[in-house]
Amino acid sequence: MNDTSEAFRASPDESAKSEWAQIGARLVSVRAQMTQADMACALGVSKTTYSRWERGVREIGADGLGALVRGGWNANWLLTGLGDERLDSGTIPRQNNDLRQSQVVSQSSVKIAAQLLQEALDDADAVLAPAQYGEALVLLAQLLEKGLPEADVRPFARQTVGMIVTGAKDAGTAATGR
Repeated sequence: MNDTSEAFRASPDESAKSEWAQIGARLVSVRAQMTQADMACALGVSKTTYSRWERGVREIGADGLGALVRGGWNANWLLTGLGDERLDSGTIPRQNNDLRQSQVVSQSSVKIAAQLLQEALDDADAVLAPAQYGEALVLLAQLLEKGLPEADVRPFARQTVGMIVTGAKDAGTAATGR
């Protein structure tokens, strides 16, 4: 374990500084069910250093912050409390010109869409390229977000997989395989 604690500023009397304590509170939230020792190990610092970050008596440095960002945490939120906690909790950028440039879908819609897509892939004994999988997943999640029931999205998932796998331009072609 590489402890770079000397590279970080510490409060001279080991008492918490207000802004560091606020960051520390957010670190507690990030750590969730992990122990301080496990979190310290994941960030490549000693447990003592990590504990001081949480207590607000040591300033988190670029290495620690960088490790958290690589883990998907938003540096702006970690340092200021502003914005989304996670980098992946914002909007989903789109590349198709016929769709809005960004759309927000709920995590539950994405989970259900992923299950429906995987069922359709399993039924077709098919695998999609990552870009195709992502596009299909977003489309299914958007249908769910618009209020379409899961039972109505399931056949659409099967048709979508059929169209992608066969290279069909429409659902009729995908159904017949021609």
